[in-house]
Amino acid sequence: MALETEIKLPIRDGAVLERALRAAEFRPGRRRRETNWLFDDARGRLRRQGLLLRLRRSGSQWLLTAKGRRQGDTRLKIRPEAEMTVADGAGVMALLAVLEWRPRLMYERQRTSWRSAAWPGLEAAWDETVAGAFLELEGGAAMIRRAAARLGYSRKDFITASYPELFRAWARRTGYEGTEFRLAAGLRSGPSGRRPARRR
Repeated sequence: MALETEIKLPIRDGAVLERALRAAEFRPGRRRRETNWLFDDARGRLRRQGLLLRLRRSGSQWLLTAKGRRQGDTRLKIRPEAEMTVADGAGVMALLAVLEWRPRLMYERQRTSWRSAAWPGLEAAWDETVAGAFLELEGGAAMIRRAAARLGYSRKDFITASYPELFRAWARRTGYEGTEFRLAAGLRSGPSGRRPARRR
């Protein structure tokens, strides 16, 4: 088990952010479409306790993740995390269903990873979602703060909400009553003006 430390930053102008990332010696990696399922029991006990159980499909890879309660600096999102790759995502869903743990929320995103030898141990991810576009920084707390400042953000821009929290807030604002947050045609452009894949 490890401690995950991260923040999200709002992407207001993609072209400006891309120039800032490249100036900071970040380079883009593969762009993937991800589907995430959050599991809970019928009473939502995990959510009420600040816990999370997630199954993610990214390309052909499946990843099962558990996250604990938040702790430490409230200006950053810090929480215990344990995860493992699994060979059979459908099998995991069936196993959890036997225990009466079912998907209570599903969301999709397009993710482009950015890495830099100048920022060792720091992961940057450009995420496109139906609720907006965000840059996620994960790594050491001090490096996250330095990188955010280098990219033109201040601490008032830090978002510590999880994606499920962001989607629920978006649903309240828009009146959306569903629990599935799928990518839609016409979503804003990603890095270098590339369009997200159309919803199938």
